[in-house]
Amino acid sequence: AEPAHIRRLYGLDNPATREYGARCLLARRLVERGVRFVQIFLSGQPWDTHSKNAESLKGLCARTDQPSAALVRDLKQRGLLDDTLDHIRETQPVLNAFITVFVDEARRDAERRDADLRAGRDRGWLHGLPIAVKDLCYTKGVATAAGMPIHRNFIPAFNSTVVSRLRNAGAILLGKLQLTEGALVEHHPDIRVPVNPWRDTVWSGASSSGSGVATAAGLCYGSLGTDTGGSIRFPSAANGVTGLK
Repeated sequence: AEPAHIRRLYGLDNPATREYGARCLLARRLVERGVRFVQIFLSGQPWDTHSKNAESLKGLCARTDQPSAALVRDLKQRGLLDDTLDHIRETQPVLNAFITVFVDEARRDAERRDADLRAGRDRGWLHGLPIAVKDLCYTKGVATAAGMPIHRNFIPAFNSTVVSRLRNAGAILLGKLQLTEGALVEHHPDIRVPVNPWRDTVWSGASSSGSGVATAAGLCYGSLGTDTGGSIRFPSAANGVTGLK
């Protein structure tokens, strides 16, 4: 039981604020007990100083030069993309966040985004941002397996609405991200589970596991997941990123 002043401070007696306040209080208690963590939004530098693999994970995932979304419009989109693709190439063998990476198509899109800016056409806050999507979202002409090897050769004839809207908003589609089988609880035994970049012994979440891992490791500037029973919320919590259902 918490003292009255703590309950008032964190709104624990108010049904409207109780859940949020309890989470804030838990974070405070963890810090008081010596837990150290980095809270990141969209993308950042995940590592746990207590992990037995801390140094290797830090070397793989640290992105000290990665700019915030607010600064992206001042950069060359092609250069930003190439840096992101390099990071994916370095980390994919360890983290296994992606199923497919659209290297050539993404580079063509980055050139188009640069041309748009030169012509004075700014599509908004997603203009030129490298974004990846869960392999549950249909992508025209590219296999969408939904975490199920039986569907590895299924190629949609159209883009899902959310993919089309991302493209129209100027985002650069990086590729497709791993997920559990059929977006349910477990990964298919033939698919290597994405590795949590904070610590390889920690759960990476379900069902949008690749989305949480890729975002936390700075392999994209944001990612799409889907959520019915926690499939965005679980990977976000497990990988230390902010998720919106």
